[in-house]
Amino acid sequence: MTFAHLHVHTDYSLLDGACKVKSLVQEVKKLGMEAIAVTDHGNMFAAIELYKAAKAENIKPIIGMESYIAPNSRFDRKNATRSKEASFHLPLLAYSTKGYYNLVKLSSLAYLEGFYYRPRIDKEILEKYHEGLIGLSGCLAGEICQNILAGEYEKAEEVALYFANLFGEGNFYIEIQHNGLDVQEKANEYLIKLARKLKLPLVATNDVHYLTKVDSKSHDCLLCLQTNKKRHDEKRFRFPSDEFYLKSDEQMRGEFAHVPEVFDNIQAIVDKVNIELEFNNYHLPKFDTPEGFTDAKYLEKLALEGLEYRYGNIEQVHIERLTKELTIIEDMGFPSYFLIVWDFIKFAHDQGIPVGPGRGSGAGSIIAYAIGITDIDPLKYDLLFERFLNPGRKSMPDFDIDFCQERRQEVIDYVYEKYGRDNVSQIITFGTMGAKGVLRDVGRVLDIPLPIVDKIAKLIPKTLNITLQESLNQEKELRDWCSREPEIQELFQIALSLEGQCRHAGTHAAGVVISDKPIMEYIPLYMSKGDVATQYTMSIVEECGLLKMDFLGLQTLTVIQKAIELIEENHGVKITNETIPLDDKKTFTMMQESNTIGVFQLESSGFREVIGRLKPDRFEDIIALVAMYRPGPLDSGMVDTYIDVKNGKEKAEYDHPILKDILEETYGVILYQEQVMRIANILSGFNLEESDNLRKAMGKKVPKIMAEFRSQFIKGAEANDVSAALAAKTYNYIEKFAGYGFNKSHSAAYAMIAYRTAYLKCNYPEEYMAALMTYDLGNTDKLVFYIEECKRLGFEILPPNINDGEWGFKPSPGKIHFALGAIKGVGKGPVAEIVAQRKIGGEFTSIYDFCERCSQKKVGRACLETMNKGGAFQSINENYALIAATIGEAIDIAVAKQKDIAQGQASLFEDEPEEELDYFNQKDVKEWDQDMILNYEKEYLGLYLSGHPLSKHTDIINKFTTKRLLDLPNWLESLPPPSPDEKVRYRKKPEILIGGMITSIKELTTKKKQEKMAAFIFEDLESSVNCIVFPRQYQLIKQHLQESNIVFIRAEADNSRDEMQLIVNEITPIIDAKVAFSSSLTITKLKQKSFAEKTNKLQQLFLDYKGDCPIYLEIDTPDNMQMTFQVSNKYYVSPTEEFEFKLKNILPDAHLIYQ
Repeated sequence: MTFAHLHVHTDYSLLDGACKVKSLVQEVKKLGMEAIAVTDHGNMFAAIELYKAAKAENIKPIIGMESYIAPNSRFDRKNATRSKEASFHLPLLAYSTKGYYNLVKLSSLAYLEGFYYRPRIDKEILEKYHEGLIGLSGCLAGEICQNILAGEYEKAEEVALYFANLFGEGNFYIEIQHNGLDVQEKANEYLIKLARKLKLPLVATNDVHYLTKVDSKSHDCLLCLQTNKKRHDEKRFRFPSDEFYLKSDEQMRGEFAHVPEVFDNIQAIVDKVNIELEFNNYHLPKFDTPEGFTDAKYLEKLALEGLEYRYGNIEQVHIERLTKELTIIEDMGFPSYFLIVWDFIKFAHDQGIPVGPGRGSGAGSIIAYAIGITDIDPLKYDLLFERFLNPGRKSMPDFDIDFCQERRQEVIDYVYEKYGRDNVSQIITFGTMGAKGVLRDVGRVLDIPLPIVDKIAKLIPKTLNITLQESLNQEKELRDWCSREPEIQELFQIALSLEGQCRHAGTHAAGVVISDKPIMEYIPLYMSKGDVATQYTMSIVEECGLLKMDFLGLQTLTVIQKAIELIEENHGVKITNETIPLDDKKTFTMMQESNTIGVFQLESSGFREVIGRLKPDRFEDIIALVAMYRPGPLDSGMVDTYIDVKNGKEKAEYDHPILKDILEETYGVILYQEQVMRIANILSGFNLEESDNLRKAMGKKVPKIMAEFRSQFIKGAEANDVSAALAAKTYNYIEKFAGYGFNKSHSAAYAMIAYRTAYLKCNYPEEYMAALMTYDLGNTDKLVFYIEECKRLGFEILPPNINDGEWGFKPSPGKIHFALGAIKGVGKGPVAEIVAQRKIGGEFTSIYDFCERCSQKKVGRACLETMNKGGAFQSINENYALIAATIGEAIDIAVAKQKDIAQGQASLFEDEPEEELDYFNQKDVKEWDQDMILNYEKEYLGLYLSGHPLSKHTDIINKFTTKRLLDLPNWLESLPPPSPDEKVRYRKKPEILIGGMITSIKELTTKKKQEKMAAFIFEDLESSVNCIVFPRQYQLIKQHLQESNIVFIRAEADNSRDEMQLIVNEITPIIDAKVAFSSSLTITKLKQKSFAEKTNKLQQLFLDYKGDCPIYLEIDTPDNMQMTFQVSNKYYVSPTEEFEFKLKNILPDAHLIYQ
């Protein structure tokens, strides 16, 4: 018999426990213990994770919870000013399955009914749900200990007797601990006496909060995070010793040798615990069918009606497919599932809420298609039902449904109302401490200056899910920090210990659980800010047999709906998803030209490159595109083969007619998982359930299983008169490419959305782009990207305007009106007020007309100033500065008018409206300079609309630029091709010099040597291009890499990748351009007489700015002749800005020409 810890906190005791469940079980195993309990504070978050992890290691899991129990009623919120007064601690352990489910109820009710500082139960519900539970008297925060420490010994005895009688004989234990605290020893002394007096059993625990003694330091930091304190704060909450760890059997026996009975009592508890939980037994809600129908019969009725709607003439193939699916669905017990999904999708359609055509393998069901769950014909596109629901592998079907982003919640609310709020819940998620986040957290606790922590955090490579240890291995500068700075070394030691631990709980963005009974009959519930969620994560919820639905919000559906509304408004044409033709030639031409910016799934530069090569001319090509554009297929050569065969550059080869029938659609390439299934089915006689198992096995690549399937595949093929050699070759082929295979059902569904957006963009571009940008108002980068596309399409972008603007972007022929909602700092409330007042009283005539008509509560001063900086008042007065200077007075007058009207008095200017206008319009206010106006546009609109900072540098940029960005593609195409023996990759790329502006800078780190480099976007007045700066050049020019810097770059133009880029070698600030690039300076318009008078001054100026630029003088003589001569090389200059300024002072009429 070994000791077992009965009072343990994992990291699910959020920011208090520091034991990860997996690590805890491993440590228990290492210590040779046979059982372990988890008693997290007020929750059961860890219960199933512990159960499975412990069982896997042959350790007995004891599921518990350290409950918070209210002093009186759990509903009482008045008699406490802090958490300690609001509840006592009471550890509860489930010893039977009944006890487990009672613990589930107690934990749920603690959140749903008793939450006050903490999730609290009370004695009322404990009396109702105590069966199957063991109670421990708890730590110093327990009710018994609190009374002992207060000297209320009789009350302590009374409480002990209450719990002993409640839990029953052998189910309530007096808990003692040894943690180095004097107050604990005092409590222990009386607790032992109390136990012996009342004949109650004693147990010893260690209130474990961290695994080992050395973890106490990191745990202390965790407490600082919880309380938002610095470690050096003297008055903060802290554990009084470093003894709260998972001690060994030997340590615990040494500490409690004076009460040896505790070990027998612990063993008695371990022996008593006997919980067996069942998984994957489904608890689907029952759908209420009309009278006289079972759920299966009602589903059949709906499906048959749907077939007639979808196909018109129902053929035998439809009936056979439907009958097969119905049989499988009924045999597996899922008719209700289909009806539930059908019902809430029907609700969405009835309410005009856009629904996606499908997602995932569910599009392979003809029943789903018939009853409107999906919008893809599975027969037309050869989608397989068994890919969705395999009768040979019992698992819950999973329809992931896309809804309009804006109205998704309406559908979720409908489900809550239909099935009852007790039977529906959201799903919990846990935020964990990632590499950067934990560094920032611990750095704050250690009070390390924020700039230092920020600098270190930015050194973490941007690899997804990278760990701190991996970062240290990769990043030399991090290792250097640790080796030279003890403070940073400690930061990493603590951060490494806490990394990956749970930090906070949240709710899943899309997941919803629906049950046949109140959910807390099966699993515990959690509540935060009024939202109820499960205490278990999504995967555990499904294992517990509950129906999980993903109600996904897809913004593209909202965009499509908005575009359709705008089209009807502007053109009187009513479009629906069903009326969009799938063979529109214009749409395919647009795709073939790679003009797919803004098209769902197809807008990235890489996608555009592939779609331009592919030249799609049928919907099936779009399905293939969605499936192909992934790293595996792109790297394998599959994409190139598909494209080359389609375009006649290669010929597809098929080893057997069966393979041709299956693969001809994809030009001989195995692109879809369904094709793997079809080959196994038709060539080797697998049924479709077996084919799906093969498909899944190939994805996992388990050698033993693959060998078994190989044998079956070859034998099956031989039975169909296919040679063993050809069968083996085919198996090898599908084995090679099966890992790249994509779910065709999902690809077809998303291809449908992609095509619809392409059709709308092609045929109604103004309306589509306006809708697209309206739903990206908060994403400046995307807005700028799409506005550039609008300009490419030839649309004029009109500035925001209070007299015609709306919340979103508004289309008109050849124009897009900038959205008022896209002005940073302007919310929906102010825009709604502006639009409403405009509808009532017409256009605004002045700033005070605006202030008088719009409520100051809705459109305040800050909002007015922001809109002015964004240019929204230009339609009433083009002077930004005048509007800015007038706002305060306009508001005061408007308020005074409204006050006078409220008091029944005449308006201040009632008889003199024209005089009022003149007063403001005639104010002498100097307009802002152009740079200020442009800077405000960039700040508040995210882009330049009325001009561009580069405009004033146009002359010098044009002078020294060797190739414009717009000209680069054609120029590169015109260059002679490399010679046959010249490797394109290493060929010297053509170099250009180009002037423009630096934006969107990103610092990068090379993988191999961990060196710094950079990427940025370089733009001129017409276009933009991606630029890359490799490490060696980066060190030389990084001081010039500043956002919005106007510079010249010397770079190599590279079009060898998906998209053209510039490899930057030099950067020269615009101010230094003339010095750097001028081959000569010619000074013209010089009058002979005046020039002669200033020769000495000019000579001295040239000497003061000595450089390498030759000077030519062009002098006009009195007889209208011109003399040009070059000055001596000792007078060559460096033509800086200062030089130009002084030259102009000497020769104000001179004209300067740089070459």
